[in-house]
Amino acid sequence: MLVNPHPYLSLSPTWYLSETTFLKLGLSYRHQVADSSAFSYSVDNKRVFIRSAFLEAHTEVGELFLTGALRVDDHKEFGSHGTYKVSVAYKVERTGTTLKAQYGTGFKAPTLSQLYGYYKSSWGTTVGNPHLEPEESEGWSLGLSQNLLGSRCRVEARYFKNHLWNIVDTYYDASRNVTTYRNEDKAITEGTELGLTFKVTDELSLFGNYTHLRAVSYDSTTGRWEELERRPKETFNLGLNLNLEKLSLSFWAHHYGSRKDTDWSDFRNPRKVTLRSFTTFNCYASYRLNERVDLYLKGINLTDKDYELAYGYNTMGRALFAGLEVSFK
Repeated sequence: MLVNPHPYLSLSPTWYLSETTFLKLGLSYRHQVADSSAFSYSVDNKRVFIRSAFLEAHTEVGELFLTGALRVDDHKEFGSHGTYKVSVAYKVERTGTTLKAQYGTGFKAPTLSQLYGYYKSSWGTTVGNPHLEPEESEGWSLGLSQNLLGSRCRVEARYFKNHLWNIVDTYYDASRNVTTYRNEDKAITEGTELGLTFKVTDELSLFGNYTHLRAVSYDSTTGRWEELERRPKETFNLGLNLNLEKLSLSFWAHHYGSRKDTDWSDFRNPRKVTLRSFTTFNCYASYRLNERVDLYLKGINLTDKDYELAYGYNTMGRALFAGLEVSFK
């Protein structure tokens, strides 16, 4: 199945009510059309659209920082769903400590391919499931950051936990001899994030962060919790930032740990595999032309590392992006 090029429109103006308070409004529209005319199974003219609106508000009261956001997604197949997020931070100026907390909910509709897809290859046949339900979630986090050495060094730590329902998963349907999709009952992702930033000079700083993740889903057929696929237990970044008068440079290494996946080459007897860990090297540069205009250049996977995020699917190699950013603030 092919998903034809689709229109996507987005608008997100921001109003600054004061130096410490702003409101941000967002509107977007996305339209997709399925085309399977090249296959024996046709789902032509299957269409979905998603209309979204969100409102975000932020303010500061002394050493207290408050942010709240509301979002409504109107999906052609699943109707309207509202989600929200609230976050609070309290800064203790005397000790250089900041305490943080956040809570939010989420909604994610199945993709057009997961609903109506049809794909046939040497691995077998994959078909969509129009009876899928959207994924829903809620999550919270607690964290703190601490300035050290006269604010030249900052240490951060955060614990997070998310509950997810109706996660879309792939499985083999023996009764139809096809691979298709289904909703898992529930899943949990939780972990710890650690971060460190050290200011070597006024222009040069070093940074690093590390995440340890536990991700499991409940299998109602076996009554057991099983490890979620394609989620590494460990990831980390190491890098540096250089800020000159008009030029800013960043360089970082991104490490993605090993994780479980499924080999569907024999779709009647799929087997569990382990995807190897990998590290990519990346860079970002920006140059300020004036107070409103910046030029930027971004490089991803500079060494053209060959790796897989999903078994049997290659990922993008070396890539360079250039652009222009204009601010109307």
